[in-house]
Amino acid sequence: MRNALFIFCIMITCNLFSQDTAITHHPNYLHGLKADTNKIEILFNNHYLYKAKVLNDGEMFAVLQKTEDPKIKQLVHQSLNAGLVKNVGGLAIPLAIVTIGYAEASISKVYNRNGTTDYKKKNLYQSMAMVCFVATLACPTISIIMKRKYKKTTAEAIKLYNEKY
Repeated sequence: MRNALFIFCIMITCNLFSQDTAITHHPNYLHGLKADTNKIEILFNNHYLYKAKVLNDGEMFAVLQKTEDPKIKQLVHQSLNAGLVKNVGGLAIPLAIVTIGYAEASISKVYNRNGTTDYKKKNLYQSMAMVCFVATLACPTISIIMKRKYKKTTAEAIKLYNEKY
């Protein structure tokens, strides 16, 4: 029963956001935008409305690239570059695990072949733990910054496109 409900919810969601559903329900007018205009409207997350079709990021960037406007192309390029780095925040969890491993290794006694404490390895483990800790903190920060830049440059490119075309 639970699986059937989950599958039903997915089917409903897919039907709500498919292009065919949007066009059949509102053939000439969708979300306040006429189908014959060249305006791009931001619907939600990474979906856009263009000529009564719902586009994803790649399709929308292709429409913007066709304009041959240097300013729009520059904004699209900046947005695509930010999009490549915006998901780096997911590296924080594996880096945190590595940090804990190095920190634990630096705390425990590290012995060399003679049975004495090997301070070189201990210092190396401490240094690696500190580097991994800084990287663990940097990943979500970079991700947040790049997501904001991605949204900002994409919105600027769409605004410029709507003003010119």
